[in-house]
Amino acid sequence: MTNTRAKGARAETLARDYIISLGYKIIERNYTIRGGEIDIIASDSNTIVFF
Repeated sequence: MTNTRAKGARAETLARDYIISLGYKIIERNYTIRGGEIDIIASDSNTIVFF
């Protein structure tokens, strides 16, 4: 893994931990779709959020 990728992976992990601390549940990470990727999909009891 390149240094840039390692930094990105670490930043995603920190973001995930922060999102969880806010009370969200992580549904999916690194969801690939045509044309791109959604890094984190999370939800609370009423809302789905894409990061």
